[in-house]
Amino acid sequence: MTLIIVFAVIGFILGVLVFISEPSLEDFFAPLFGAVMLGVIGFFLAVFITLCLPTKTVADPQIMLHNLRNDSQISGSFFLGIGTIDQTQYAFYSVNESDGAITFHQVRMDSIRVYEDNPDGAYLQTYHNVFAQDWYHHIGLDPMGSSKAPEFHIPKGSVDNHYQLK
Repeated sequence: MTLIIVFAVIGFILGVLVFISEPSLEDFFAPLFGAVMLGVIGFFLAVFITLCLPTKTVADPQIMLHNLRNDSQISGSFFLGIGTIDQTQYAFYSVNESDGAITFHQVRMDSIRVYEDNPDGAYLQTYHNVFAQDWYHHIGLDPMGSSKAPEFHIPKGSVDNHYQLK
């Protein structure tokens, strides 16, 4: 991000110098034009640099899942629901927020991993990418996304594919 700002400032300064050397009505917008043009060049350079810099995957804080309860005859805890929207399968889950609200979310099934390994409840583990070196953010844009799929950790024995609702 710093690289974009530096290029924009240099463009503005060059534009002011052009305007000062030969002040005319036509050159009135030279500082602004210089800042915009070099800012755009700086942006594309920063995008290119961002794509070339090494990144690493970092785990986000765990998101505790809310236990979905219902009135049916089925006993147990339900942390994930699975459904189809426009022929795409989704996992539906709910989260207890810090202010006491329960929020509902969905994620595509082909982009998650489910582990039956947590005896104390259920949580979602997400990840994001950061630059391998902290100072890289001065010359590039912050990396987006993650190379690692979100992971649902649920109590052992929770997955049951052999039940019917009546």
